[in-house]
Amino acid sequence: VGSVLPAVEVEVVPPNATTEGLAESVSLNIAEALGEGKSFLIGMPGAFTPTCTDLHLPGLIQSAKTLGDYGVSNIAVVTTNDRWVISAWRDSLRECVGFGDSSLTYLADGDGDLV
Repeated sequence: VGSVLPAVEVEVVPPNATTEGLAESVSLNIAEALGEGKSFLIGMPGAFTPTCTDLHLPGLIQSAKTLGDYGVSNIAVVTTNDRWVISAWRDSLRECVGFGDSSLTYLADGDGDLV
């Protein structure tokens, strides 16, 4: 809590990008990707892993309003997958489970620099 993040580059997965929209990478320092204000950053082992898909991410999405009530302005999920895999994961959650269009920011740390 309140720790300074390392100067690591991550790719921001655009909220509603198509595969063509992912062709150009948006790579930022993680602090820039999180933006101003209070952020909640959570790392997950990987997209499409059963526990992350079935429990972790749904719980986080369901907690978004409560976190906002505590002053959190940005909720971000980072995995070591690339932006295409994370985008497909988000889209599959939207189609299969009915969520994915939340206020979450999805970040790709394909090189595993935060691990």
